[in-house]
Amino acid sequence: MIIAGIDEAGLGPALGALCLCASVFSVADKKNSQDTYPPCLWQAYNDITTSKKSEKNNKLLITDSKIAYNAGGLDLLELGALSFISAAQMSKNADFSLPDNLFALLQLTSDNSKLNRFSSCRWYRELKNAPITTARNHEKISVQARKISENSSVKCQYLEAIVLSAEMLNELLDRGLNKSEAVMLQTGTLIRNIYDAYKDEKEIIITVDKQGGRNFYAPFLMDTLGGMWVTPVVESAEISEYTAGNLRIIFRPKADSSSFPVALSSFYAKYLREKTMELFNNFFIAHLPDLEPTAGYHGDAPRFYEKISPVMEKLDIKKEHVWRAK
Repeated sequence: MIIAGIDEAGLGPALGALCLCASVFSVADKKNSQDTYPPCLWQAYNDITTSKKSEKNNKLLITDSKIAYNAGGLDLLELGALSFISAAQMSKNADFSLPDNLFALLQLTSDNSKLNRFSSCRWYRELKNAPITTARNHEKISVQARKISENSSVKCQYLEAIVLSAEMLNELLDRGLNKSEAVMLQTGTLIRNIYDAYKDEKEIIITVDKQGGRNFYAPFLMDTLGGMWVTPVVESAEISEYTAGNLRIIFRPKADSSSFPVALSSFYAKYLREKTMELFNNFFIAHLPDLEPTAGYHGDAPRFYEKISPVMEKLDIKKEHVWRAK
């Protein structure tokens, strides 16, 4: 059985990257009266992870990325996401060690054509010089990854990320898509990649964190899956669920609180969003040393954009390369 989850970070802001992530796990195909269905990965990784920040101790906190970020900043996101990425790589190469920069990390987890386009943006050219871990976390990640890889009942197959710059997102909006539709397009890519990789498996369950107020996904899924027949099971504000052959797809609001793979995906997406925002801020602060950094959200983004406008004019940076159209 394959269990996967998809989430995004950065849909709401006016500045910075939009990041989406999928995490994929294979689970031993065994059921008994004590098993939950689908299997709960928090239980499977009970000795390594927790969903409660009050119980973290030496365990990895895997939960809503906003809760983790508020509790421990980038540290907790880094520990959780990179430990599972390392575990997935260790299953292919026991001698694997984390790369030393963000570009190399993204090469492990992203489509290189999109990554090359993303990294061509002026402020993201420093991806190759951006360290991915703090010194104190590097050894912790290695230790946790080995524990994760030793679990015999569940295996982390991979994490995949899609990162879009403001320019790349604006190009999608210029095609007539709204932000939600642009996100769904990327979500469809992640769903299709999971299905293509594991279509011979007995069962594939993918949970997606609901974005916006959409409740009906059958036409989108049929397009995504190349015309496969998609059967709605339930379509409501609380849950939208579909089957297509051996594939079961669930759209649920706040899915990162109920699905381990969605929570892990939200960790990696949020981690990438924060790391790339550091590069965005650093680029303009290099030209305006007194400039206060921004998180990119609408409340503060106009202030930041007004301050950097003279720099943009001087460097011939177009508005659509910085400010999202919607």
